[in-house]
Amino acid sequence: MTRDDLKMIQKHTITAAFSTALGFADGETIAALQEDLTALNQMVETSETVTARNLVSSAIMFHVTGDAVHLRNAADYRDKVADFLLVGGTN
Repeated sequence: MTRDDLKMIQKHTITAAFSTALGFADGETIAALQEDLTALNQMVETSETVTARNLVSSAIMFHVTGDAVHLRNAADYRDKVADFLLVGGTN
């Protein structure tokens, strides 16, 4: 998993969270999350891929349920992804 992969996942999840919260999540946004999740499920399990998978899953669950607990979880995982990017935990 590269830094660009993590940045793209962050972008997709943030876009989905905001658009869901504002009530206008489009199919393209959710499709991007589903593609991210599919790709993550096929990657070797590392701390980065597990955290990114949890981030994407939480964003999808927030979209599906609208439950703020999933948004909080996504924010926590987003922070962990940001930490990986800061310390250079990816290629």
